[in-house]
Amino acid sequence: MNAERCEFLAGNSLIEVIPSISDSTIFLISGDIGPFEAGVPCKLPIWIAILMKRKHNCKLVAPKWMEVDELKKILTSETENQGLASLPDHFFEITHMLVRDATDDIFEVEAVKSLVQDIYDRRDAKLRTSAMAFLSQVRFCWTPEDDECHKIQMYPDVVHLPGKPNISTRCRWRLYNAWLLQHINSTCHAQLDCVQLLETSSARATLEACKQMGIVIRNKHESTPL
Repeated sequence: MNAERCEFLAGNSLIEVIPSISDSTIFLISGDIGPFEAGVPCKLPIWIAILMKRKHNCKLVAPKWMEVDELKKILTSETENQGLASLPDHFFEITHMLVRDATDDIFEVEAVKSLVQDIYDRRDAKLRTSAMAFLSQVRFCWTPEDDECHKIQMYPDVVHLPGKPNISTRCRWRLYNAWLLQHINSTCHAQLDCVQLLETSSARATLEACKQMGIVIRNKHESTPL
């Protein structure tokens, strides 16, 4: 998933337009559109609305949430609250497409662009902070019992597992690995609400880094000492 695909998916969202022409129904695989009557508002998928706009066949009506006052409310919510605010589906993609292709149909377009950018920056900072907090969970969840298991790893021939005095070094190592993975799975979890599709796409680098860290940790704990 990338920004271009997110925008492609957002193109199926409906938006209100005011046609400047009258035309019959258009038959498409995805469904019939029209008929159109000049001056009579109707709703179309954004990708079709933009095509008509480029041909000067309609005027786009920006969503209510794209008004400056509404965007200021969203920005205030993002600033004052620790969690992410709930946004309309494809908030950033739709804004980008309308600002790019229907500038003359958006009231106070420069203010809209500035506010949306501020909203994005604040949400991005929250997501980064959440990712760092998640990655540090294992450290903060470490207990004295965990330390005993760590000793088993460091000194397998000295520290004896309860009830298993004759267990081999290799088995001790495997038991420790199994315990560690179970510990990580039971203590490390994350839930992010109200995340936009584009934001998950933007987090690809962070997620890939987490994946690589997981591989390194797994390889480290799966390797058996000589």
